[in-house]
Amino acid sequence: MPALVSLLCALAASVAVLWLPLYRGLSMSTRIGAAGHRVETSAQNRVTLREVDGPAIYGPLSLPVALAAIPLAARQHPLRRSAVRASAVLLLAFVLLTMFSIGFLYAPSAFAMGVAARRRH
Repeated sequence: MPALVSLLCALAASVAVLWLPLYRGLSMSTRIGAAGHRVETSAQNRVTLREVDGPAIYGPLSLPVALAAIPLAARQHPLRRSAVRASAVLLLAFVLLTMFSIGFLYAPSAFAMGVAARRRH
């Protein structure tokens, strides 16, 4: 069950990163008005990671989902326990390596997989 929770958390984080506006931009322009005065305008916009990086982001965002799915795919395999442990370690590594951008969103998935690795089957 914790492995399934881990997969759902990773999937939710990837969907959120794709669709929530996580980036904020500011555009400014200056022009000369009718009376010869300088007029400055600024606009704030928010964009998603998908809009910033395009399709290239799909691969990195699918990695934690695939890592969380491995133990579920190996459900009846004799090395299932090893797959759960490896998945927990790799998810934690992903969180630590990407912590300053999107990694913190995958921490619940790594935690749930850690719980799955500690359980006796």
